[in-house]
Amino acid sequence: MAKKRMTPGDAVVKALTGRRNKANTWGHQLRDVVKAFGHEGARARLGVSKSTWRAWTKGRRSPNKGNLSKIAGTWNSRDVRQAMIPARRGRKASTNGFKVSLTGLLGPTNDPRYARVRKIAAEFPPDVAQQIMDAFVDGGPEAANEEIRRAISEHYFGRDPDELATLDDVTDVDFKAKDERGGGSYFDDFDE
Repeated sequence: MAKKRMTPGDAVVKALTGRRNKANTWGHQLRDVVKAFGHEGARARLGVSKSTWRAWTKGRRSPNKGNLSKIAGTWNSRDVRQAMIPARRGRKASTNGFKVSLTGLLGPTNDPRYARVRKIAAEFPPDVAQQIMDAFVDGGPEAANEEIRRAISEHYFGRDPDELATLDDVTDVDFKAKDERGGGSYFDDFDE
């Protein structure tokens, strides 16, 4: 069976939060909103009554389509994405950097003539890891994807970071934080 394709941006979400970006139900989204704003803050942002809020959080009722889109819109905000990253994972990546392994249709430039199926691994220093995390927090998985393309252009292909690498049909992405203990290129998983 073929592997499910994901963008490097989706892989950042999985690496930083511990879960897949697309697998979020309204319940997961609501929990993230509560984590970012607290119960009262989340309820106020969504503009629902206390009884409606209680029914949702107790599982007695599901939101209607209008409220589902409010939940999704609030969930797709900078504050919520920041709250989704466990402090230890973010600190580990921004302090030690990380390594990314990609398998897919990759090329040194944005010109598809140079793209071919490759498996690559690139080490990113702490400042680049922080830029990728900041891009995710500020703009979501799509922004993180663009930042990863820049980093791969510069740190793997040795090109100008503004000359973006081709990253299409990516079938496997793996992020690992560098080990704090040193030891050259030894890496630990992000998992706690």
